[in-house]
Amino acid sequence: PDKSDGLDAGALAAAEADGVRFVGRRDDMPRCYAAMDVFLTATHREGFPRAAMEASASGLPVVATDIRGCRQVVVHDSTGLLVPARDPEALAAAVARLAHDKGLRDRMGNAGQQRAATEFDQQRVIRITLETYSRLLAGTTRRQRSPR
Repeated sequence: PDKSDGLDAGALAAAEADGVRFVGRRDDMPRCYAAMDVFLTATHREGFPRAAMEASASGLPVVATDIRGCRQVVVHDSTGLLVPARDPEALAAAVARLAHDKGLRDRMGNAGQQRAATEFDQQRVIRITLETYSRLLAGTTRRQRSPR
């Protein structure tokens, strides 16, 4: 869905005048990530921010809100910056900090890429999931067999 759907015409025009482009659904995200210097997610509620993880895996520093799911992906001051939810000034300050410091962007991007490769590797996630199910099923079997 087009994320501009919820904006009134005035807000949409102001955003576009400031250089914001609403591009809708994309099927070329690796190309998009390669064109970015910083990835920003300003959500106030998130399960697991897959796009932020993909951006980290692509070598981008991530600016995200300091909420449950984002804290799984972003390590503050290591792989990116966490800011309070619903605080546009803090978001702007974090982006500005990264925009003005290429060395910091590079360090955070590299750290995020390394973390994504180790923590969010698909084979690792599958192995942990299977181990968890095995452990849970083993516990269920023991409870069913134990005398009452």
